[in-house]
Amino acid sequence: MQNRINNLLKSINDEDGTLILTDMVGGSPCNASALTCRSLNTEILSGVNLPMVLSAIFSSKNTKTVSDLAEKVLLDGQKGIINVKKMLFNKIK
Repeated sequence: MQNRINNLLKSINDEDGTLILTDMVGGSPCNASALTCRSLNTEILSGVNLPMVLSAIFSSKNTKTVSDLAEKVLLDGQKGIINVKKMLFNKIK
C-alpha cells in the first residue's frame, strides 16, 4: 500500500502539495501515508467526516498552501461534530 501511495503521489507531482484524508489513526491507509511526509509535501488528516471531505473539495483552490488547506479542513470537520440533542434542547429554552 505504501508503494502504491508513493507512486500515485509522484504521478500527481503537485508542487503545492497534497492533502491525504484517512479514516482513522493507526489504520493501514494512515500508516502507509505517514511515511510520505518526510519525502513529499503532504499533509495527512485522519478521522475524516463528510464536512471535512466537502471542505477539502471546495477549499482547495482558495488556500495558498497545503498546510493552510489541512488546517481549514480540520477546523471545518471539528465544527461538524455536534450533539444534536443538546443543540435542540438549548434552542427550546
